[in-house]
Amino acid sequence: MRAAQSGKSAIIDATGAVLRVADVGQALAFAGEVRILDGVTPYTRLGDAPWHVYFGALGAWTFFAGRHRLRAAGHGLDPARA
Repeated sequence: MRAAQSGKSAIIDATGAVLRVADVGQALAFAGEVRILDGVTPYTRLGDAPWHVYFGALGAWTFFAGRHRLRAAGHGLDPARA
């Protein structure tokens, strides 16, 4: 089920098929059956872990690429060189 205050409201089944739709501004009451699918989704299994890995890798890459760029430009991080 998808209820919206500023858009279309609809009843959408577990496979993604749209069963009923109310247009914007249309006052309508829906009645329908909502079934829950059996099984485990990838998000249920993994949670936010893939996002943590992705952003961690992106942060590490950005950090090391920035250090490499500074050293290549002659702005080494060694205080003895300053």
